[in-house]
Amino acid sequence: METFLTFLSEHIFLAVLFLVTIMMLVVEELRPKGALEAADAAIMIQKGAMVVDLQKKTERESGLKNGQWVTDFQKFAWEKHRSKKFVLYCKTGKVSKDVVEDLRAKGFDAYFIAGGIESWRKDGFEVTPVGEK
Repeated sequence: METFLTFLSEHIFLAVLFLVTIMMLVVEELRPKGALEAADAAIMIQKGAMVVDLQKKTERESGLKNGQWVTDFQKFAWEKHRSKKFVLYCKTGKVSKDVVEDLRAKGFDAYFIAGGIESWRKDGFEVTPVGEK
């Protein structure tokens, strides 16, 4: 034990770096599978991912450009688009997270915007008023 403590005291930078790495791994493992920050979602969308809007009619004021509004995700023809990557969003990210978990369990390449359209807007990305899509 004394040798270990001596090593730590002589190599404090390595010890801190090791702890930070472990913390980053833990945080990544706790993050929901398929979660994307707005910037990462924008890149996926730019590369051709299909954008799916899951906002409820009562909360839908704006959306992402070229987003397809799906009012009933259980009846949507997901299989028709199986070869595509999906980026889903709702108002806060909670609904889209649950749908993405279900889609990923069925083998789809699906992701959601963490924090929903509110996060997208807060990060400075463009939204389109509903009537102008």
